[in-house]
Amino acid sequence: MGDLQHKLANLVVAGRTRDLPATKAFFTDSNLPLSGDATIIGRSIVIHDDKAPKHRGNRMACTAVRRKYRHKAVAREWFGNGVPPPLEGRLEFVEDTGMSVTHTLVELRGLGGEAGGYHVHQVPVQPMLEFPCTGEAVGGHYNPWQLNKTDAMAAGATPDSYQVGDLSGKYGALDKEKSVKEVHNDTSLPMFGLHSIIGRSIVVHKKRRGERWACSSIGWGWDPDEAKQVTAIASFHHPNGYAWGYIRFSQVVYNDGSSTDTIIQIRLKHPGKTNRDQTFGHDWEVYVNPVGIDATIKHQAARCTAGGYRWNPTFIQLADPQDHGFYSEQCSRRVPLRCEVGHLTGRHGKINIGANAHVFNDPNLNFYGDWFHTALGKSIVVKDKNGLPLACATIEPDKDIIKYAKIKTLSGFNLAVFMEEVQAVMGVPDWFLFTDSRETKVLHEGRCLQVLLHFRGPHANKLEQDFSRLLRTGRLDGPSLAIPGFISSTRLKLPYRECGQDSKSKKLQELTFSSSSSSLPLLPCLLLTLLALLEHL
Repeated sequence: MGDLQHKLANLVVAGRTRDLPATKAFFTDSNLPLSGDATIIGRSIVIHDDKAPKHRGNRMACTAVRRKYRHKAVAREWFGNGVPPPLEGRLEFVEDTGMSVTHTLVELRGLGGEAGGYHVHQVPVQPMLEFPCTGEAVGGHYNPWQLNKTDAMAAGATPDSYQVGDLSGKYGALDKEKSVKEVHNDTSLPMFGLHSIIGRSIVVHKKRRGERWACSSIGWGWDPDEAKQVTAIASFHHPNGYAWGYIRFSQVVYNDGSSTDTIIQIRLKHPGKTNRDQTFGHDWEVYVNPVGIDATIKHQAARCTAGGYRWNPTFIQLADPQDHGFYSEQCSRRVPLRCEVGHLTGRHGKINIGANAHVFNDPNLNFYGDWFHTALGKSIVVKDKNGLPLACATIEPDKDIIKYAKIKTLSGFNLAVFMEEVQAVMGVPDWFLFTDSRETKVLHEGRCLQVLLHFRGPHANKLEQDFSRLLRTGRLDGPSLAIPGFISSTRLKLPYRECGQDSKSKKLQELTFSSSSSSLPLLPCLLLTLLALLEHL
């Protein structure tokens, strides 16, 4: 059953991309099952080399046979552009393979006859923004083929006549609709490969003046019984570093070891709160080791040296490994598997710092398995125009803990200022600790404010605990994030308190603290504490 050579034919392996057409073949095999007891899924394919030298053996290459799952995505968490929208519902997208039709479900309620067009936009929503749907926040229409938008398309035009992200152009606008439930088959809405829409966003416009009304990120969809989502982040938050921001990764991994592509989101700027500098054409690569204090060394030749060298787990050689000219000819976005796994520039192109955000879809960057096969624990190195390391960060797991908090509002209380002060005291950037702009509520006649907080990053649990302690006691013993080579001089006190702390609970805290720190015998201290507890109850 596994003797494909004699059942079908020998294969041709191209040494250069110009010879790739000769390698293409199509076979039909009536005795190669993908299900049942004799399935080949979970086994391997081995390619033999009939001209191999004896010392190497004739096995040229091998790979596991994995099930190819469909890609599913959904947009359902809606954010208003300054005002919470009445919009509810979802958009779902399903594509079976990279060459099949995408099935789109549009199910929206609460439109009230006010909606107009709706589109896929370039980058995902940032939930901490007050105006998360603006052009600066989510970019323009997703239009990878650079099609010109026309005022009116001819009747019966095929989906490829429109921009990829122009859903209302392909499916019809939402004009005068109060609710809608439709299913569409779209031949121009890719969910596999370099031009995937996953990880981007949906924006619904108002009919009047085309205002941006609501937006939602397009995230992975999967069944928790058969898969899990793996997320990771390379955070550039060192105060003495040379870039500020993050690179986030997300991938769905199935229980049988199969996986989806990896979505990469890049938001990087130059350090400084008001720094608006923009630089273009930066190489970016995955290196084999994590980085530390070397990320902030001023001498560039010594910067990021702990990262080691570019990650190449599949041993891409392409003849002479020192012939960089030949490698650069063969590695490209058109043939990404001829690039080293860590060579992200080769597969996706160069990136910008301080300009627009990026979203990429990578079919060859994994975040599961052992150290040899996963990008977790390795590092991202961004280079300058001369090819020297500019900035670097370690790739770590990205958790997300959600928690409600009630804050006692002082005179002139401002939520944005409150969050900046909390982030400064805890020593964390805003992408590790932020509020969900939809969930802020005023309580107790304006004396309290309820907010929904996201604690993210590899140390999300510690951030959540430190925030609770900070709001309860008003101080921390040290910053929440330990940054190699940096000692914070920021104050560690916060003038805000948790809403609901009455005078008795404050008295209890003061009494307990003073008793434990006094020179009284242990038993009287315990009795005092017990009496205080009984009085409080």
